[in-house]
Amino acid sequence: MARTLLVGILLGLVGLPMAHAQEVPADNRYRTGDTYLQVETVQTDLDGRTATLDVRWDASWHDAENWDAAWIVLKGRRPGGPLVPLRVRGAPAMADNRSPDGAEAAFDVPDDRVGFFAYRAGQGEGTNHWRLRVSWAAANGVDAGSIEGVAALGVEMVRVPTGEFELGTTRSLTGRRESTSRDWLGGTPPAPLSALFRVDPDGEDLYGGSYPVTSEAPISIGTDAGDLYYIDAEFLEDFSSGDQQGTLSAAFPKGYQGFYQMKYEVTEQQYVDFLSGLSPEQARQRWTTDPGEAGGPPPSRYRHTITRSDGHYRTERPHRAASYLSWQDALAWADWMGLRPMTGLEFEKSARGPKPARFREFVWGVREVGASDHFVLDRRILDPGGSLAATEDGDERVDGNVHVQLRPTFEGADNYCTPGGNYFPYRTACRELEGGDGGWGPLRVGIHGVGSGGVRLAAGAGYYGAMDLGGNLLEQVVTLGHPQGRAFRGTHGDGRLGPQVRATNPDWHADADTSAYATRGAGWPSHPNHARTADRFSGLRRGGTRRSPAAGFRAVRTLP
Repeated sequence: MARTLLVGILLGLVGLPMAHAQEVPADNRYRTGDTYLQVETVQTDLDGRTATLDVRWDASWHDAENWDAAWIVLKGRRPGGPLVPLRVRGAPAMADNRSPDGAEAAFDVPDDRVGFFAYRAGQGEGTNHWRLRVSWAAANGVDAGSIEGVAALGVEMVRVPTGEFELGTTRSLTGRRESTSRDWLGGTPPAPLSALFRVDPDGEDLYGGSYPVTSEAPISIGTDAGDLYYIDAEFLEDFSSGDQQGTLSAAFPKGYQGFYQMKYEVTEQQYVDFLSGLSPEQARQRWTTDPGEAGGPPPSRYRHTITRSDGHYRTERPHRAASYLSWQDALAWADWMGLRPMTGLEFEKSARGPKPARFREFVWGVREVGASDHFVLDRRILDPGGSLAATEDGDERVDGNVHVQLRPTFEGADNYCTPGGNYFPYRTACRELEGGDGGWGPLRVGIHGVGSGGVRLAAGAGYYGAMDLGGNLLEQVVTLGHPQGRAFRGTHGDGRLGPQVRATNPDWHADADTSAYATRGAGWPSHPNHARTADRFSGLRRGGTRRSPAAGFRAVRTLP
């Protein structure tokens, strides 16, 4: 598999000095391995209620401060019915260590025993390959004697440690509008839009700089000194930043408390596994053959390959980010996997880390310091080969890790191929992906980390190693701009879904007629400005059943 990427050339293309590209030493946190997490049940003892699992993934790491992990849940198979959640009894035991370097495993089992975390016990990096023996118990009144098999499912996670960080940006609304920095297209506003900031009644537009998060204590949203505040996007018909009021309770996850975050967005295979674990009637609530807008192109036009035939769900691209996930779909998946949605504050923490907020900062840690490092036409972060390999092996050439196609910002722009992002993916673009299955839409998750050499800028990764936080698909998160969002208490899923195949956590408001949520980061058709850490262009969205070719999801779980 070809994986050549000359980091020196890459940095020259964007005009950045090496110091800006490597905020931490190159390591596996900014790599995508040859093998994504694989979890397989190789033996089940129904009498002893144990299961032996084969767990393997590449590009694992554990340094002096942090590490990655696998989150693994067990499901019970019963004759003719959907999978049911099982509970983990005690810490797993090592049955056989097959890791090439002999790395030992460590385990964390949360109090609710919905699943467990497995990670390297000591510092190092490489491939983890373990045979684990796990004891299980039936849950929720299920008769353990009815279980005829055990299925194991897992996702790769990165650990975001407990600690202080900053929200928002370092300039005011006026400063944002009057910025002299060169932008993508004349007339487009500099970013970020509606960033969070600390109120200063004597300052410009109430602006008092970025907002420090130093604990999980309640945060007041308003215009009093020291409050958290933001600029509304009311000039847009379908988008808003929120109601600019209320309080984030002590239970609302603000990002100070550490959490595990999915390294990648939910993939098509992970969503297929979810659908396959439901009853046929349940699965129909969480998938449709035509999730797009009425009269629009078929989902396959936007690289969505999940299909159903002969009663079975399949995907042609198992590692491609799963698009067309509604907010209710996302919450149901998170509940089923024992995880939870992340908040917009946690999104910023995972992207920025402990670094100070910077104006116009992208989620992969750089900002414009001059015209030479702008993402402009025919100057790309990756080598400008322009073609998509049939296997999506990491040699793909896409623009700026933000979006795959070049887009005009305004109708009738003089240079129709100027990068911009017009939010209308069905209109003619300058070019489509070539090779593979082509088209417009998301790529394989973590694809920029394949040839990154462990360099964050090349991988387009958040500070702690989460891939594709900006670009690929929009990140659906809990909003702070609506009472529904502010009611969130950070509860975790328990593996059970309600009668309408919705998440059952009351604080998630999954059963609301019109769900309130937000999106962060940039999707593949977005203006690259929205890949900036502080941008909140869609700080409040309504309509939990809407499925978009630009929207995906990744879940989190608070540290045990």
